[in-house]
Amino acid sequence: MRSRYCHYLLLAAQIFSSAAALSIPALPLPVLPIPASSIPALSIHVQRSNSSAVPPSQDPFYAVPSDLGNKSPGAILNHRQSPSPVVAFGINPDNIQDSHQVLYRTTDGNGQATATVMTLLIPKNANLGAVLSFQLAENAIIIDCAPSYGITAAGYADKLLSSPTAQLQVLLIQAALADGWVVAVPDFQGPKAAFVDQKMAGQAILDALRATLQSGSFTGVRQDALTALWGYSAGASVTKVAAEFQPKYAKELNLAGVAFGGTGSAGLGIIKEINNGPHAGLIPPSLIGLALESPEFKLMMDLNLKKEFKDKFYSPLHQCLDANLKTFENADVLGMFVCWDFCVFPALNVALLKYVQGSGVSKAPVYWYQDVHDEIAPIKDVDAAVQKYCDSGANVHYQRDDAANVNHKNYGIIGAPNALGWLRDIMHGKKPDPQCVTETVTISDLPDSFLNIFPPVIRNGLVQLLHQTS
Repeated sequence: MRSRYCHYLLLAAQIFSSAAALSIPALPLPVLPIPASSIPALSIHVQRSNSSAVPPSQDPFYAVPSDLGNKSPGAILNHRQSPSPVVAFGINPDNIQDSHQVLYRTTDGNGQATATVMTLLIPKNANLGAVLSFQLAENAIIIDCAPSYGITAAGYADKLLSSPTAQLQVLLIQAALADGWVVAVPDFQGPKAAFVDQKMAGQAILDALRATLQSGSFTGVRQDALTALWGYSAGASVTKVAAEFQPKYAKELNLAGVAFGGTGSAGLGIIKEINNGPHAGLIPPSLIGLALESPEFKLMMDLNLKKEFKDKFYSPLHQCLDANLKTFENADVLGMFVCWDFCVFPALNVALLKYVQGSGVSKAPVYWYQDVHDEIAPIKDVDAAVQKYCDSGANVHYQRDDAANVNHKNYGIIGAPNALGWLRDIMHGKKPDPQCVTETVTISDLPDSFLNIFPPVIRNGLVQLLHQTS
């Protein structure tokens, strides 16, 4: 049993790579040690799957109502107890008091009313005045890969859709729950799994917070609760966009702070860099996701896609991130096209002009953490993005980690304790530094205070993960 959990933990680490295929800015903030006494250990038990839970595409709860015109963004349309418990590699923390799924009104990238689902977790001894929205790195183009399914026992047991990446990120959610925070996990890609529509994502994240603050009748959450955002990699890119939208789209939110890492401003050049490599599986869903929104780009893409690769290239329409990376591992995805450089790539540039990633900078203080050896988000691009953010008036604490064994795959975990510590201070009212701060550190291990949150089998897997350098 132990080897099984460790295997999946390491597999998830290899896949916990994400979103730098699209550009994204950065932000910095304070990094503080986390005392062991400040994080209560969680008791755990192995949770079996609830066979009554079905994937979102088969679940009527996810259906978008037709009468949204008179509903405000963030309005709760439906809610239920989660049909399957949240787990990390089959293990469910006993300190979760309640787990709800909430269908709420939001706005898509075209300004049209729509609805999506979030998972709302209430810990035992909850601080109902503190809410964290955690954005998972999803990187998929079908609704069945949504976090609300991927983080559950049913999703974990689903042989076709199981996502070790989602399961790994549940560990970060568990760490936040250990602080007593209410944690919202939004399906920010919406009912159509709009992978490339970061405007939709940013708005869905903010509307999830609005819905959480309106959920008091069944969660007890206070309407005036402090809120915060956290995400890594693909979860970081949408977290940043949400923070940038917040002053105009949801200015009433009391957003205390924003933490994210593993993301930069690499631009479309990253596509060639990850082609023929372990992250090549990020390319097909990115292209297909855009094609689903842009008929012109789809026409150009399909005209140039070699017939012998059609079935393989379109396999992301039936599977999630982990399977995509396995399917296209070290593959020459760009070689699947008759004409990439002068046909598909220019059309890609044009199609992406529609998609706005952000607007201005975050008004809330930001903690940005980055591995200097990141193979998905090059450090030079991140450094430049941070500088641009600071020059625009943002309050950023930027932590760069130059440890030799740290990379994009494992830094999502290695960088988490300091991100969590910074969020904890912000939620407790500590004022951030009055100006941008950049620090370079060498951190390659996890503190016992963080490891002790988890049961031994997970703890051992995390220790092994720290020494995975490729």
